[in-house]
Amino acid sequence: MNLTDLIKTKRTSYDSSLVLDVLFATSDLAPFTPSGALADVASELPTALSSRGHRVTIIMPLYAETDPKTAKLSKRLSTMKVPLDAKKKVNVTIWEKNINLTVRVVFVDYGPLLSKRPADGSKESAETYAFFSRAVVEYIKMTSVPFDIVHCNDWQTGLIPTYLDEAKIKIPSVLSIYSVENGKFAPAKLKKSMMPKKKGASFLASGISSASHITTISSGMKDVLLEKKTGVEKELKAKKKKFSGVLNGVNYSAWDPAKDTHLVHQFDLETLNGKRLNKVALQHQFGLPIRPTQPLIAFVGELNPESGIETFIKAARSVLKERNDPRDNLQVVFLAEGDAKFENAIKKLVKDFPNRVFGHFGLEEELVHKFMASADILAIPSDFEPGGTQQMYALKYGTLPLVHNVGGLADTVSDADENEDGNGFVYNKQNPKSIKETINRAIDRYRIPRQWRPVVMNAMNADFSWDTAAGQYEKIYFSTTSK
Repeated sequence: MNLTDLIKTKRTSYDSSLVLDVLFATSDLAPFTPSGALADVASELPTALSSRGHRVTIIMPLYAETDPKTAKLSKRLSTMKVPLDAKKKVNVTIWEKNINLTVRVVFVDYGPLLSKRPADGSKESAETYAFFSRAVVEYIKMTSVPFDIVHCNDWQTGLIPTYLDEAKIKIPSVLSIYSVENGKFAPAKLKKSMMPKKKGASFLASGISSASHITTISSGMKDVLLEKKTGVEKELKAKKKKFSGVLNGVNYSAWDPAKDTHLVHQFDLETLNGKRLNKVALQHQFGLPIRPTQPLIAFVGELNPESGIETFIKAARSVLKERNDPRDNLQVVFLAEGDAKFENAIKKLVKDFPNRVFGHFGLEEELVHKFMASADILAIPSDFEPGGTQQMYALKYGTLPLVHNVGGLADTVSDADENEDGNGFVYNKQNPKSIKETINRAIDRYRIPRQWRPVVMNAMNADFSWDTAAGQYEKIYFSTTSK
């Protein structure tokens, strides 16, 4: 969603004591930085919080790729002083942009440290984000906005809760963890950050210890982080009662088959035949036999060892080999990019099963939407998926996810053969046999429309909107404040 679109407020009669002023600190924000998980969250979540009646200020570095004039930013006349190290302070420029009536973005402009986005793990990244974190604290001191909560996002903002404590600023903070792989530095890289001198230091460990509440991107991810050796497990266990898994939301204005302009035929629950017409259009586009009544299984995503693609190909090969009767056939399509080893494995599958398997390499946005709308089953065989939104998109399009029972996949997909309200197919063991058995279960159910349609209805009725996610964050915010 473009943040410049005005959002209709769902609750127009809020008691003022229930309205929060939220400072949302992030290193990335769409559309000002390249798209990515954090950039998208930073765009969507504040907007959803705004729609619930709250006032949100997003604060981020001003990178060189954002030109203030082109982006129509407003410059504050007065500069802000920020500590560069224990002895020196520098002048920093603040730019602002109102997104709507209750969301605005504040850009921290200090060219020597903030203009370039540094590589993760580099000395520059330690200095850049330590400085940015100090700038956030100075901004809180300077501004007239009485912030109720500071929401920090990933390791780049992990020092903010610690710096708030040092400054004796009694504003609660929430720290959201997206990855534990970065933000750990050797002492030599911490000169300007003024972190304690010890055998290595972690921005995340510091933030976890100081923050009022910790979140991560799913309940499954939370469990893994509490059990796995990550370097911050000690700090997380100490905060276990203040640690929550909150699923990211889906932007249904961009992912809705009833409005999706990428599709040949738009559809909803009342016009499900449109889904079959999209399947026919996809089969025609890529030269597959037109088989609207055959189950179509899709894999959409990156090709890497963690994707489970190698295991899935083995399982798919076995199913294709056994189901060779024209009355019991299936088609498998791949929309993927990544490791050449796995691309070659897909090409080999296409060669061995012509007219039944197709592969396209390159994740063009339009094709992602078309594959999502045309397939009957979406295979997500990830070894581990911390959160993920792909399965949420699939559900909205009536494409039943076939998933490994891990992480965010386990939080969003329940097995149709085990639950009356099931919305997909789940397997527990990551091996070809388990995937093959689950594919066969899915195909057998597909053959019986009266058993398939209720699962599709469960899938399309699932709600993973950003408003749902914002509601969970809202509860966390209120639990940490006096409001």
